[in-house]
Amino acid sequence: DILMQIYEELGVEHRIGTFYQEHFNRIKYRFGLDINILEIGSGKMPSFANKVACYQQIIQKGTITLYEPLLIIDEPKYPNMTLHKEKFTQDTIIKDYDLLVGIFPCETTRLIIEKACQNNKDFYIAMCGCVHNSMHIYPMTRSIYRDSIINTAAKLVEENNMGELVIDKLPEDYEIDYPILHNKRH
Repeated sequence: DILMQIYEELGVEHRIGTFYQEHFNRIKYRFGLDINILEIGSGKMPSFANKVACYQQIIQKGTITLYEPLLIIDEPKYPNMTLHKEKFTQDTIIKDYDLLVGIFPCETTRLIIEKACQNNKDFYIAMCGCVHNSMHIYPMTRSIYRDSIINTAAKLVEENNMGELVIDKLPEDYEIDYPILHNKRH
């Protein structure tokens, strides 16, 4: 993660573009970026948030707020950006946000989905390749963990009338074979 963040900040691109630019484009297309976005688990360097905040400054619409206890910066790069050097929890208030975003949010993945659905908020999550099974007694494989998250998301999206769950992936050239989950309203 940190290497991709450094590459993004330095403008180093893969032959097909940057990882964060791909997510930026997907979110812009599916949800728009002229909204209030909450990014959870941004990593030490808020590369994606910086990209979004810069664009929002250009269009003069939208904000981005981050929850990440490991941030290495103290001040936001843009005035429409808010930093919270703390964990995103069940008690975090999300009423002012239109979209919850997690790009490799690790153990917070399930919580993002649950909070988004409980509060009827759209979500976009690029899952990491880790296995976070703190709720299970027995070890899980990646595929069992991934399927558990996908099944939970599909169930909650349906129960809360948030459209349908879309499961996507980045192009193979990125060599990141983890699901991207988001809801799509009808």
